[in-house]
Parts: sequence; C-alpha cells; structure tokens
Amino acid sequence: MPRPVKELLRLVHVEQIDLSQVKRVDFEIISYLKDSHPDLYRNLRRAVKGRQKAGSGTPPFSEDANIPDDLGDSQPAAPETAQR
Repeated sequence: MPRPVKELLRLVHVEQIDLSQVKRVDFEIISYLKDSHPDLYRNLRRAVKGRQKAGSGTPPFSEDANIPDDLGDSQPAAPETAQR
C-alpha cells in the first residue's frame, strides 16, 4: 500500500480525525507554534491531552467544537458607542 494512502487511513481510522474539518492553515498554525512558541505548543498539547483523558469536552476537530475555520469567520467586535 502506498505510504500516503497508509497515512490517510491511519489519520481517519486510528486517530479518528475528520479530514473535512482540517484546513491547510491549521497545519501552518501548528508549525508556527512549534517553531516560534514551543512552550505554548507544549502547554496547549498537554491541556488537550488532559481534557481528552478526563473525558470532558469534545474530541479534536469534531463538528460540535464550533471553532471557526479561519479568523475571517469570527464575529467582528462590537463598535464602541460614540460619546456626545
């Protein structure tokens, strides 16, 4: 079996990652965190692992997570009211 196919099967069936929820920018963010802020990456990774072990929260990349696909999807901040 070709290596890319084997890796895709592992991601989908073993890791149970919904590939329709993962974007290229997600991997770019992970790479940036690993390179620029390794301490933050480790802390986030530990927090996710602890959350999964405790059984609380949703699995990564699930549809129930309600995480926007990219920053453009987030709601803009409410405009400040002008003072008279």
